[in-house]
Amino acid sequence: MPLNIKAIGHTAPLIYEEEVTSTNDLAAQLGKEGTAPFTTVMAERQTAGRGRHGRAWRTFPYHSLAMSIIIPNTAPELPLVACLSLYKSCVALGVAGLGVKWPNDLMLDGRKVAGVLTESYANQTGEGRFFVLGCGVNITQPNEDIPDVAGFLATGTAQPLSREGVAKLFLQTLQQDVAKLSHHGFASFVNDYKKACITLGQGVIWREAGREVSGLAADITAEGCILLDTAEGRISCHSGEMIIDK
Repeated sequence: MPLNIKAIGHTAPLIYEEEVTSTNDLAAQLGKEGTAPFTTVMAERQTAGRGRHGRAWRTFPYHSLAMSIIIPNTAPELPLVACLSLYKSCVALGVAGLGVKWPNDLMLDGRKVAGVLTESYANQTGEGRFFVLGCGVNITQPNEDIPDVAGFLATGTAQPLSREGVAKLFLQTLQQDVAKLSHHGFASFVNDYKKACITLGQGVIWREAGREVSGLAADITAEGCILLDTAEGRISCHSGEMIIDK
């Protein structure tokens, strides 16, 4: 069924479309035109949806959330905080077994149920910037063939789980957490992030700019970096792709 926008109760403008090229692209356009902070774009289908590292991101119409939110300029750890906001919201709605995979994927039973992508743009005047926070969340499993790596939040709870309920609580939590991030930095989130992070304590492979390093994920810093213990010593990873080495 189509989303019930009124049930989400978002305090900022909310645009809902059947199909767009990318919710991030539409949100970026609105942001450049000066729309209000936390304006949100949602769509059932994206013809050119994208994830991190240039990958395509697939959502399932009427079973997933594809949304992009305009965020005022804040600390660069926004992707980690946004993923934590989504994690907290889903746990509060009764979803068990969730974990955050550094930096900003949400996992359930070894499958990805949500991902976050942030992009930064200059504002109308060119004197400041804003973020577009793209978020794809799989809620209920459709009656169709799905990739083996795709997971769905509803499998983690016996309670009814609606797209509107997830979107409403996530948007409320996100606004509160963005304000906290802007005033207190990621250090105020790092302990909660560590508790939610399934990457810590795991053997991992880190890839960035053609470099590949294996090690043990040991800790996360107040700046959102993950520390790896490797054969060459401890290294700090600020970005890149992290693969849990099974």
